[in-house]
Amino acid sequence: MNPKDCRDDSKIPWRNLPWDSLKEVGEVIRYGTGRHGPRNWEQRDPVDADFESAMVRHVVAYMSGEKLDKESGRHHLAHAIANALFVIHHESKAKSIHGWNLHLSRQVE
Repeated sequence: MNPKDCRDDSKIPWRNLPWDSLKEVGEVIRYGTGRHGPRNWEQRDPVDADFESAMVRHVVAYMSGEKLDKESGRHHLAHAIANALFVIHHESKAKSIHGWNLHLSRQVE
């Protein structure tokens, strides 16, 4: 059997990712680095940073017909994806921070 014919579904298929689109997300993060400093999203409290609201705000702007963010000149969906990545990062670190359930933005009882 030719090893090239074998599929390993346990591996992430990195070659299938849309690298041109991911580059736009990287440009958004570069823009944010210029404004807020490198990797500042890691140090920020996810509730205070309000990554979820920013993500939704960019999706709504896009769905309303505005392709590019007026401030950065970058695609709104790239901004939304960057914020989604920040939410995923914080959720992977803790299910609850400061008594807030991250994905619901409500206090945990």
